[in-house]
Amino acid sequence: MKMPQVLRTLALGALLLCAGPNVSRAESSSKNATFAVCDVLSTPDVTPGLHGLCVTYCEALDCDAKTTGPCETMGPQLLTQYDALREATDPPMPCIAEDACPCWLPGELAAIGTTWTPNLVNVFPQAFDGLSTIALAETRMTVPSDAFQIALVDIPTGRAPVCSYFFSDAAEGITESRDLTITDAQARTCHAEITERYFALLGLGVPVTCEGNLCTCDGNLCSP
Repeated sequence: MKMPQVLRTLALGALLLCAGPNVSRAESSSKNATFAVCDVLSTPDVTPGLHGLCVTYCEALDCDAKTTGPCETMGPQLLTQYDALREATDPPMPCIAEDACPCWLPGELAAIGTTWTPNLVNVFPQAFDGLSTIALAETRMTVPSDAFQIALVDIPTGRAPVCSYFFSDAAEGITESRDLTITDAQARTCHAEITERYFALLGLGVPVTCEGNLCTCDGNLCSP
């Protein structure tokens, strides 16, 4: 029986230490490379615990893109734990691209707008003095209506940007929530991904209500 991905990830350290003849040389090399990426977190001046989260998170990134279930949601959860534990002097997560948006998985953002029928879909693009923000949200409009999901990024002036993802379906007993402090480059990527999803929904014929002071093109967000 194939080991579930989550168990395989959590058992990574033991597998590397005790690998027998069934572990290929190529696989062992790949896992050692994953550890090497996290070596920067092994120094005494780094907050304890970050190295272990790094190893597990980087291994989770190796999940097959078609994999669903716990493996798919492990990465963002671990990144949230890493961000909460990290001090200002600690490095950011080493094994993610510097400009990648870490707040949601591609499948999570791609589900906003088409998860429930009927639904209400809103985009909130706004700009104030010192703050630019955009959010995309979907709400279930049937009874019970206690289900919604939202992706959001705030880009303030003089402070670090933040991104958020929230999914809740009380009827199914599912809640997923994360808030991350991100870099300016990551914030630009998050902003672009939300904007791209908004226009993709319009292309699919999904009605989207634009609410915000940047809804200036016939009541819709102007094309980028």
